[in-house]
Amino acid sequence: MASGRFALRSAVALGALVLAVLVTWPTAGPRAEVASAPAAERPAGEVRPGETVAGEIGRLVYLVDEEGWRRLMDLEAARDFFLLSTYLESERFLTFCAVASIAAALNSLDVPRPLDPMRFPFPFFTQENVFTLANEQVKSFESVVTQGLTLAEIEQFLGNLGARGDAMFAASQTPDGMRAAIREGVDDPGARVLVNYDRAVLGQDGAGHVSPIGAYDPQTDSVLVLDVARYKYPPVWVPLPLLFEAMRGSDPGSGRSRGIVTVRAAG
Repeated sequence: MASGRFALRSAVALGALVLAVLVTWPTAGPRAEVASAPAAERPAGEVRPGETVAGEIGRLVYLVDEEGWRRLMDLEAARDFFLLSTYLESERFLTFCAVASIAAALNSLDVPRPLDPMRFPFPFFTQENVFTLANEQVKSFESVVTQGLTLAEIEQFLGNLGARGDAMFAASQTPDGMRAAIREGVDDPGARVLVNYDRAVLGQDGAGHVSPIGAYDPQTDSVLVLDVARYKYPPVWVPLPLLFEAMRGSDPGSGRSRGIVTVRAAG
């Protein structure tokens, strides 16, 4: 019964999402022009994966590359990477990045898990059961399918699931302040960090996105983003100054800048 209701809601919500995409999809792209233009002619921050960023900010290094894997193995502590990657699942919809990130973070923390009809008697957070009655009041399943979640809504979802979320907006921070907060979260065994950023600033395909952070490398000042769109990109090391730039822009859903949410068990 529960799976049938979910399938019906998914079909209805997916139809709404497809309609929204068809209405808003551009026929040509300034993005396509940016991608084909020489690096020196592109707007600041518009880079291809692996390409050096103007201003010596750095470049993206994917975990599947030798350098990316070596960077992880050289870390003294990579606990969050292994704990989160154990529970990481691809987003069920293109707009479920925050939902998938929430489920992975909570499963990796000491937060009481709900019983799920599809996995009974084993409790587990899923991208379906995070939509409790309380969270449906924050934002319905159908609305999240078409709009995603903002940082403030992620905080509220977490609070209704037995956890605590502390949002930090990039517009009110410096790169040093954001670096310190990310390092504190990654170093704390009882915390996980979710980052909300604009893919376009990284030179990736897409716009606003949310994923967990798996590690911080002080030698290269880079953050390992565990992309929940696993069908699209593998985990990637992003220079922190570049990631900060990708958080500074406004999220159309909230009118505020993007940023991070540090997740801990409540209490």
